[in-house]
Amino acid sequence: MTGTLAERLSSARADARLSLRDVEKQTGVSKGNLSKMESGQQTNPTLDTLTALAGCYGVTVGALIGEATR
Repeated sequence: MTGTLAERLSSARADARLSLRDVEKQTGVSKGNLSKMESGQQTNPTLDTLTALAGCYGVTVGALIGEATR
């Protein structure tokens, strides 16, 4: 995944074919916070939040934060 954190979060959710409501139900992260993260208004989510989102989307936390892969 490339781009900003916001773009990676949005792309991962789209790839998983989940709505904001679906993610909220599965992770406990509010739709409002998800929307802010995906729009770049909230740029520093906690590790717990990223871990929950990564699990929901079927990706690694590293992929969400743009960690380089070998």
